[in-house]
Amino acid sequence: AAEAMAGASLLLPTDDRGEDPALGRVAALTVSSKAVVFEEAAASPCTRAGPPAAPQRNFSAATSASSASDMFALRMGDRRFSDSPLDEASTPHGLEPPKKYIKQYELGRTLGKGSYAKVKICTDLTDGRSYAMKVFNKSLLKRRRMWDMEGGSFKTAFDDVLREIAIMRRLDHPNVMTLKDVIDDMAINKLYYVMAYCPAGAVMDSHSLPTTPIKGPQCRRWFTDAVIGLDYLHFQDIVHFDLKPDNILIADDGRAVIADFGVSRMMGDGTNHNSSGMLTSGSPGTPSYTAPEVWGTGKYEPKKADVWALGVTLHAMVFGSLPFAFLDQQELIEKVTAPAEWTCELEVSAAEVSSPGEMLDLLHGMIRKSVAERLSLTQVKQHPWVSHELSLRRATNTGDYKQIVVNEADLRQAVISGHIENFRRAGGSIFKTTNRVEARMYQTFKKSEIVRFLPPVTDIKESTGKRVIIEMHDLTHEVQGACLMDVKMGQRTFTEEDASSDALRDDLLAKMLKVRPDAATDKEKAAGGITKMRYLQFREASTTTLELGFRVDAIRLAESVASAPASRVPDADELRTITTEGQVKGAMFLFAQQRPQIIRSFYAQLQELRDILERSDLFMSHSFLRTSLLFSYSDVTGATRVHIIDLSRVGEAGKRLTHRSPWEPGNFEDGYLLGLDNIMRIFAELAA
Repeated sequence: AAEAMAGASLLLPTDDRGEDPALGRVAALTVSSKAVVFEEAAASPCTRAGPPAAPQRNFSAATSASSASDMFALRMGDRRFSDSPLDEASTPHGLEPPKKYIKQYELGRTLGKGSYAKVKICTDLTDGRSYAMKVFNKSLLKRRRMWDMEGGSFKTAFDDVLREIAIMRRLDHPNVMTLKDVIDDMAINKLYYVMAYCPAGAVMDSHSLPTTPIKGPQCRRWFTDAVIGLDYLHFQDIVHFDLKPDNILIADDGRAVIADFGVSRMMGDGTNHNSSGMLTSGSPGTPSYTAPEVWGTGKYEPKKADVWALGVTLHAMVFGSLPFAFLDQQELIEKVTAPAEWTCELEVSAAEVSSPGEMLDLLHGMIRKSVAERLSLTQVKQHPWVSHELSLRRATNTGDYKQIVVNEADLRQAVISGHIENFRRAGGSIFKTTNRVEARMYQTFKKSEIVRFLPPVTDIKESTGKRVIIEMHDLTHEVQGACLMDVKMGQRTFTEEDASSDALRDDLLAKMLKVRPDAATDKEKAAGGITKMRYLQFREASTTTLELGFRVDAIRLAESVASAPASRVPDADELRTITTEGQVKGAMFLFAQQRPQIIRSFYAQLQELRDILERSDLFMSHSFLRTSLLFSYSDVTGATRVHIIDLSRVGEAGKRLTHRSPWEPGNFEDGYLLGLDNIMRIFAELAA
């Protein structure tokens, strides 16, 4: 709550005491192994037109969980949330299913699926632009283990995702795929990776090889784009390790873009630039594009291996086939690692490709088994077939590049920094991602007098994981010098379900011991966990919740007054230590800046609110757990408002409550009115 007060959100989410589901985080994935797998290939979304191809069995390494799915997306029509029940099991026949949203993105239809991810089209509602969104199941990623030859230990597919996110966050080049956003949605264990939208797909789908070649000057343009993009990556000491036609996409302006960094590595410390002395081991890429030295047990120059893969890619683009194509991996390895150098036996005319003689010379220089004789990327750039195309463009050199560094800290923060908050602010509105219960409660109480104390709701949209996004008025929009106080109401924050659960949780034990090291009994420590009920009761006993029926969760004064020493209010840590009525009274007095007119205005509104609640049959038949009262006023005009916020744990009690009686199992009492009585009494004393 305090974090929300200090940041973007002014309608405060439930904090760890109430445990509102964490909301929130995409990355593209490539899973690799030396072992060959025969797997059902997902219908590739990189085809230019027509229906998806039927699934077919293909030979590949366990590479790129959905690299063929990175390609493109389409928009769908809109269907707004209505006043119909929010828990409909299905969409009526003939109606389009409701749109879903995550963060500020409207999700479109699914374009393709892989073993670990699927790709959807999405639209950013803030700018109206379309993006491609990869959606990963984190549980599947973490269960997929493989041997990391470079690190000498086992890793998971999720480790590759973290590496890709960390790298892509820092890349900035027109011929390299950019990462727009990462969303970690812990509530449903999904990871979302938002990247540039490439409507034309890949330059070629390798699953369909042999296929029609890319003819004319377009082949040379796209290949040169890939060379420039790889040059940028190698300058950053990033080795791609999985270059192939599927991973070279076509942007909306026609340029080629290198994508899919799931098995990419940043070699060394990121300061070697284009040096060729770096060595590595292992074979993370796709077998048909893997250089001969990679199949050995020794170390090799990884950048030269990228050149080989790019040469095989050029062969596929020009001829529509691979230079080494075998259904058996062992046969492929034997042919690639045989001493005899490869010679192109296919013919190509000038009508099919620009300067065919130069192209074949370049091809033989890149697909060279001898690493010493294989062209470096610098030599590829200087080769006539590429340099001719470069001469037609604005000159670029490595001096134009900005050096990036990705370290272990970046890997640890790759997903954490993509955590999605419950709230987003835009244009005078707050967009809250929450459960369906809260949306239903807003719809229920808007028909009663209580609506006068609720934030105005303007729209409700479907989100993922059986959640919704509620668009409501930003209560402090255009308020001059907004000062805020969040008060959590009631004598309990646990639900009846919490009370009946015997599940032990080690994370809650750790939280309790962090607050008070001697709080747990020897039996609880030996068990290694405590129930949620035990933790919530511990938290309530450590605050004024149980005694007064409320606690002050957060206070924030306007920036114009917060810096003054006399206006200092308790911060989040200090508020957690408040246990007495005297301390509460002091905090509230500081919040009101000792201004009697502010305190009297709040008291009058609380009196009106209590009158409405006590005569409301709806309120008296619902338990109001984990809700807050948001007190706000303008430091400039003195205008005050009180609002009820956070209805995510409000529920029907099935009987009339007093909201003042002590809780007992099954009686649904919450102590809400008891807390309201005590707040009013404290304000009355402060006003006097």
